[in-house]
Amino acid sequence: MVRLPVLVLLATVSASAFCVPGLVQPAQAQSISPDSGAAGSTVRAQIKAGRQTVIAATAAGVLTKLDAKEGQIVREGTVIASIDCTSQRAARKMSAAKLEAASAKSRVNADLAKNNAVSVLEVEVSKAEMNMAQAELEGVDVAIRKCDIHAPFDAVVVNRPANPFQFIREGEPLYELVGYGNLEIEMVVPAGWLVWLKPGSKFALDMEETGQHRMAVVDRLGGRVDPVSQTVRVLGRFSDGGKDLLPGMSGIVRFADADIAAH
Repeated sequence: MVRLPVLVLLATVSASAFCVPGLVQPAQAQSISPDSGAAGSTVRAQIKAGRQTVIAATAAGVLTKLDAKEGQIVREGTVIASIDCTSQRAARKMSAAKLEAASAKSRVNADLAKNNAVSVLEVEVSKAEMNMAQAELEGVDVAIRKCDIHAPFDAVVVNRPANPFQFIREGEPLYELVGYGNLEIEMVVPAGWLVWLKPGSKFALDMEETGQHRMAVVDRLGGRVDPVSQTVRVLGRFSDGGKDLLPGMSGIVRFADADIAAH
């Protein structure tokens, strides 16, 4: 009978230990929803290039030109690589000669056919030979156009795995390019923010690398909500185009409190 008050006291102390002010109970932690952070309205974001690509060799051969270096800006349409096309140009001369001979034969047979001096079959065969020679010449011209590789858009060279005068095989990478002056801001936000977050919503981006404060606007929302994390991808663009910034930089996005309060 003496032990009963001790047990009651221990039970009372144990229960009070889980009710200490300032401690978050397990049940309370599970009730926090993704959109409960809307009042803070801050997320991390990363800058990415709007356009990027890997330029590969369009033909096999020796690289006679590969002038652009890492970090260099290349303009759209500029020849950034050239492959030796000596054999292709020689093949074009031969194909052009074949076409000339086939065209002459076709003209002569057409004139002879007017006087019934040649069969219809020979006339048609000579026409077919001329068409074949024309197609062969066009095929060689296509191969020659592959010898010069142009920049597809204004870009910065971020990697150049090949070197001048190197023998390259078709499909091997020459450059890695990222679009110049066309930067995007990528972030992942709670799906609950879609109540107030729309294309056109303005926000500020505090850059971590430079310490700059840049203004931007939401450009578009992701096409789906992740069912597990209940988040959605958001893409934004800088009001000034993102001058002096580079892909890969990051920062903290802060949305205007007025946009949140309106909803």
